[in-house]
Amino acid sequence: MTSNDVGFSRCQEKVAEVDPFFNFHLVVFKVGATLFQVVRNIFEVPGTIFEAMFALPPGDKSTIEGTSLDNPITPDGIAEEHFRAFLRALYPFAGQPPVTSFEDWLGVLQLATMWEFKLLRETAMTALSDVVAKKDVKEQSYLGVTYRVVSWVREGYITLVRSQKIDHKELGKMPFALGWETIACIFAARDTIYNENYRCCGKGYGIGKSKRHCRCRALVAVNGEFREELEGFEEFTALPAPHASHNHIVMMPPAFKLKAYTQPRPSF
Repeated sequence: MTSNDVGFSRCQEKVAEVDPFFNFHLVVFKVGATLFQVVRNIFEVPGTIFEAMFALPPGDKSTIEGTSLDNPITPDGIAEEHFRAFLRALYPFAGQPPVTSFEDWLGVLQLATMWEFKLLRETAMTALSDVVAKKDVKEQSYLGVTYRVVSWVREGYITLVRSQKIDHKELGKMPFALGWETIACIFAARDTIYNENYRCCGKGYGIGKSKRHCRCRALVAVNGEFREELEGFEEFTALPAPHASHNHIVMMPPAFKLKAYTQPRPSF
């Protein structure tokens, strides 16, 4: 075989192509005092802010945040431990412990909600629901309002409506104090079932009876008094999302106005 034949053979070789799946890019975040260099592809979830950001036309890499350790994306108002838990839940791999603590799952829920990772949000809610259900009714309602989880809010309100006795002063005490508007709606919902006689689920309830009222009737009363609030949670898709550009992304922490409560969530 001559040298010309060798050259011709090499020209006929198929040009190597990058695998469509195993073609990972890195992105760098700085949260607190820690740099996180992670696989960018795991953030490119359809419908999230990151999908839109990373799909923008490429610019000068030296000015694009997230492309190097010297120029990371710097989310504002996010706890380092929450971001680490979010990464562990989003991208589990060998050697990394799974997310197990209540506080870590709350962090995952916060960020998954803020950044519109809907499936991860559902996973976090499922992981937290059993623990939340065992908490004090005011705390349960508070967490539901804070993280826009309608089932937690509804169950908390139903419990209060069904309670044989509640004190408006206790409901307004810190921590997890209910706002006056929510307290008024709770009492209004109670009035709709405590001031009438009725039968439900094979039992009798009504004026002068000391037993807790039927959950079915309390559910109807809560849905009526809190219809606008609960429908808003059910239609909710995400907390205020970050503004994206190819040069900068600002991660906005939850900043919506809480109707039912009067102080930020304390540490657990």
